[in-house]
Amino acid sequence: MHDSRLTLPPQPLASAPGHRRSRPTRLRPTTVWVALAVCLSLVAGCGSDDKKKDTAAPDAGPAVTEFKGDPNKACELATKAEVEAALATKVKAGVGALGTVCTYVVENAFDQSVVLERTDSPESPQFFELSKSSPDAAVEPLPGVGDDAFIAGNKAYVLKGQVLAGITVTLKQPQPAVTAAIKKLAQAAAQHA
Repeated sequence: MHDSRLTLPPQPLASAPGHRRSRPTRLRPTTVWVALAVCLSLVAGCGSDDKKKDTAAPDAGPAVTEFKGDPNKACELATKAEVEAALATKVKAGVGALGTVCTYVVENAFDQSVVLERTDSPESPQFFELSKSSPDAAVEPLPGVGDDAFIAGNKAYVLKGQVLAGITVTLKQPQPAVTAAIKKLAQAAAQHA
């Protein structure tokens, strides 16, 4: 039987000091084909010296889609007054982005905020279940909020129809106060979703 693998000259074994026994090194067929493909592509890249003009249109880069919706759509999940009531402090007006994210920042505390995320999609129930089954944080169900809702850490997820709302609260307060704020905001999001 003939072995079709390429065989290289014998290499000394390093297992025994002073022992010069050698064995052939075999390359896998895949390694040979990859090396051959690389060599051929390098040779193909060496074109002629013709100074032909490139008649193809220049690459315009990736297509850009302009957002035409309401950038503050996610801000509808909770009003400024509802956020202030939940946090028991003043916040700046919500700033939306592409209709999917809205951020309310606590006045005089740029590192404390509420971030609302909104996804309106037929796949929202699957995303919700996936988030619910994540091992990252303990899940606390929120019965009576939307179709289904839960808290995990400093974030709540609310599912209502095909709208999935995510509420993240970042405060320099004890966890029970953060959790209470999240619960209030989850109820607001369920009403507005």
